[in-house]
Amino acid sequence: MASERFAISCTAVGLRDRSFASCVTAPLRSRLVVGPYTKFKNALRRWLVCGVSVVGLTGGAVVAKAEVFDSWADEVIAYTQGSNGLGGYADPAAALGEPSHDTGFAGAPEQVTSFNPAWMPDQLVSIGAGGELVVRFDQPVLDNPLGVHFGIDLLIFGNALLVDQGGVVSEVHHERGRVQVSQTGEPGSWREVVGVFADDAFPTEGYTDASDAFAFDGTAGSDFTVPVDPAFDPVDKTYQQVLAGYNGSGGGTGVDISVTGLGWIQYVRVYQDAGDAHSTEVDAFADVVPEPSGAVLLGLGACALLRWRGRRGV
Repeated sequence: MASERFAISCTAVGLRDRSFASCVTAPLRSRLVVGPYTKFKNALRRWLVCGVSVVGLTGGAVVAKAEVFDSWADEVIAYTQGSNGLGGYADPAAALGEPSHDTGFAGAPEQVTSFNPAWMPDQLVSIGAGGELVVRFDQPVLDNPLGVHFGIDLLIFGNALLVDQGGVVSEVHHERGRVQVSQTGEPGSWREVVGVFADDAFPTEGYTDASDAFAFDGTAGSDFTVPVDPAFDPVDKTYQQVLAGYNGSGGGTGVDISVTGLGWIQYVRVYQDAGDAHSTEVDAFADVVPEPSGAVLLGLGACALLRWRGRRGV
């Protein structure tokens, strides 16, 4: 649903916790172009990351106009399908945009659950042995503090799945791909995220309220920008226990970029070794953005109210 674009001005402080000291309609050092969004919470998230992106790139001062961005990877920089990549799954654009809530199969529409992943060619790109996929975000993905979303900054979605045996999870079926991140995407700039793999735990969960993994009756979509607690183990859990453990998250492999020594990144590379016998599939990438604090919510709400009153001449 379209809505009028409008601007607010903010003074940004506290790069580490991404907080704003004030948010007013009077011109300050920066003007942030905002909107349109259908969900107020996600709009506030984007306002925050938009302003902080500028702070991070200008050494602490807000000096430039910044557009609002969504949470998903925006551009394919490079793609090479490996020797055992899956035929028909060679469109890298499938990894852009939001992760899949539904399988996309028109003949028998099904919802994506951690037991029933996305699998259509327009939803996934296959990498394969010796292959790679490089994507870029329009905005920097910033390093979250350890106490914010478990320190996770980036989520990678594939088509891993939980294996059901007798009504409980017996294992996580995965086809792992290695992960690197970079600030510039240039040769020599890539940092390996050791011990973290794409197309691994946690499998995608499209809805938070499905009655069963194969009932396909969910109505409340999961949040693909919030990670699962890394300490959660789905093995030996029922589906409802898995949903409880996900706690509203849509799953995905969590990446903490701080382990690379970088404070922010803008490029992500998923690749496979030449000797791999499997093919990694990728559905999407998501920037994990902290929830705005109560003070920020009040400040941004005041901005919107002042803007509305100004237009009405009150």
